[in-house]
Amino acid sequence: TGFFDLASVSVLRGPVGSGSGRNASAGAIVMNSNRPTGDYSANMLTTLGAFVSDDAETAFLQQYEGAVEFPLVDEVLSTRLAFRVQEADPYMLNGCGNLPPYAVRPPRVGSNSTASLCGEQVPQLPARSVSPIAPGLPTLVGDAGNWALRGVFNFQPTELDMDWLLNVHGGQLDQQSSLGQAMGNPTGQLPQFPDGQPLLGRTTLKGYVEPDQFEELQALVRAQGPGVPLSAAVTQLGQNLAQNRPLDIRPYRGDYNRVGQTTRDSWGASLNGRMFFDDVDFLGPLTVESVSGVDGYDRFRDTDQDFTPDVLFESVQSDNSWQLFQELKTLGETDDGQLRWNVGGYFLMENLAYQGEFDTVSAAFDFVRDFRQETRSFAFYGGAEWDFLDDFTLEAGIRYNWERKRFDFSELQGSSTITIAVPQEDTWTAPTGLLSLTYRFTDDVSGYWKYTRGWKGGHYNANRADDPPAQPETLDSIEAGFNSAWFDSRLLVDGAIFYYKYKNYQVFLFESAVASPPILEVINADDAEQYGVELDLTVFPLRGWSAIPEILGEFRTTVRFGWLESQFLDFVNIVQDIDPNTRQPTDREISYTGNALPNAPNFKVSMTLDWPFDFGRFGTVAPRYDLNWTDDIYFDPNEGFGVTNLFNMPNPAFTTGQPAYAIQSLRLSWSNEDGTLQVAGWVRNLTDTRYKTFAFDATIFAAVVINYVGEPRTAGVDLIFSF
Repeated sequence: TGFFDLASVSVLRGPVGSGSGRNASAGAIVMNSNRPTGDYSANMLTTLGAFVSDDAETAFLQQYEGAVEFPLVDEVLSTRLAFRVQEADPYMLNGCGNLPPYAVRPPRVGSNSTASLCGEQVPQLPARSVSPIAPGLPTLVGDAGNWALRGVFNFQPTELDMDWLLNVHGGQLDQQSSLGQAMGNPTGQLPQFPDGQPLLGRTTLKGYVEPDQFEELQALVRAQGPGVPLSAAVTQLGQNLAQNRPLDIRPYRGDYNRVGQTTRDSWGASLNGRMFFDDVDFLGPLTVESVSGVDGYDRFRDTDQDFTPDVLFESVQSDNSWQLFQELKTLGETDDGQLRWNVGGYFLMENLAYQGEFDTVSAAFDFVRDFRQETRSFAFYGGAEWDFLDDFTLEAGIRYNWERKRFDFSELQGSSTITIAVPQEDTWTAPTGLLSLTYRFTDDVSGYWKYTRGWKGGHYNANRADDPPAQPETLDSIEAGFNSAWFDSRLLVDGAIFYYKYKNYQVFLFESAVASPPILEVINADDAEQYGVELDLTVFPLRGWSAIPEILGEFRTTVRFGWLESQFLDFVNIVQDIDPNTRQPTDREISYTGNALPNAPNFKVSMTLDWPFDFGRFGTVAPRYDLNWTDDIYFDPNEGFGVTNLFNMPNPAFTTGQPAYAIQSLRLSWSNEDGTLQVAGWVRNLTDTRYKTFAFDATIFAAVVINYVGEPRTAGVDLIFSF
């Protein structure tokens, strides 16, 4: 909810090993809100649109965003007030929605099976059966809604050389919890096909088969004709679901027995101050900066995590957190400006409280978990930039990081076992820093080399009593690159090549176990590495040419290209499985050494074509085309194959991954001559591409693979006023 009314957004590549803010081992995003200017102004954006996919239900969305600013005390105190409201109707179909208001169903005539309403398992009774599906569930699901407010106040006293900026903000999210698509995967439970055929798209642990996947299987069987073994059709179905399409023939339809709500209330304030001193003895001019912040949230999530009409693993979770941040730093430079330096430090205090209640396939596996975590962190840092030999700049920085976490955990398992963990406490420290050299070949071309040491503190997982924390992650980064402008700035080219070496790399993954539902954990891989290239290219091919009419001259093409290679150098994980001979739980080692890191595609390409036509008093017409292409991406360390089942039958490729895909968008806008009015029409995901945003394998616990599905094609209009 905080991504609105922004003055700038910048992405810092690689580790942040020195300077302001908390340590970051693999990059950071810096967002700056618009500051008050001291003038009177206002703007308003109204967006009206709809999801218009062939596969999803038509649903409408609306967004309102605006800001107003004005002086409170002329040339001393000014303010900017901004807001954002977003609402979207549901576009996903629930096959368990709008059932009759009674629960007792007779069994089907002439059958011993139960009267399932939407694929759920119905308990057997002598003459009648009772469906556990609640009546009156919504037929359409997947709505969205949030709002946010921000007030920024700028105080610049005339008698004192200082500047203070107060930012007060808050917001609320209130929408249905995320739902997606389930795919049965009984290979971890029953070896129906001993010849090694995967079973993706078949039954879950409770016997549910997603009807769209079953329909496709029937079509494949008919298409293959008589005499072809069923296993051939099952194999083809699994490949279609995982990689050929991917997802099933109706990706925005599912059978959900629980449609819960997710709410989050957030609030905070920050005070940034700068005090300027002309000359302080031999130090010269100084600037003292103070950054104070307090933020917090309260969140509630009622979630059908298994995306089926049965109870496999569902949860009701609530958590709240607050943090207090204080930083002080001093910046200075020599009289000639060739040497610039800074010293400072920060302190962070954060408290987190959590409670979760989990319902599973068996009451024996149900549990309630509580934990409390206190984090205290501080750092001291210093750095300098030195311009020497006219064209060189040397930059160096160092930071000492200290972090302590206290973790209290308790768990109620089933109906009788209470586990209370002894409070754990760990303290981690590490020095980090950077060294960089920049050379300016000309005013328009420069190159640089940089070494950075990054660090991330340890992490407690709230999954088992006395579970030791994941150890801190360290990263050594070497990077070289250039920034350039050519042909009177008609061609802008920036590029970088980098190498990252991780120690104790912290991996986010869903752990698999027989007696516990899948839980997101952070564990350590001993060693990992990444290396690659990034290239940004912006071309104004028609700018400034005398033969080109001025109305055509601002055609712009922007291309961003990224190449990334990654691998685990040493990573062996332990999963709990069932021994196929004894049928008893057993621990099994899985080696991911040599595999690519999760969420690290080899290639990414984005392109923008933007061509404004300025018709003078008739306004400006600007068509725009955007393309974002992502190479194959894996959501787990097993390169998208999920967890290898106990009968050693592999899942299809991309079971927990997403094959390469492209998202295209179009926008056409008209602005009046003075820019105070703009009307635009747009289409996002023009080709209605189906894609997964995440997936995980819960085969060992519940014989199901869970998929989160990206948004379908959306079209709408924008109306923007500025005063």
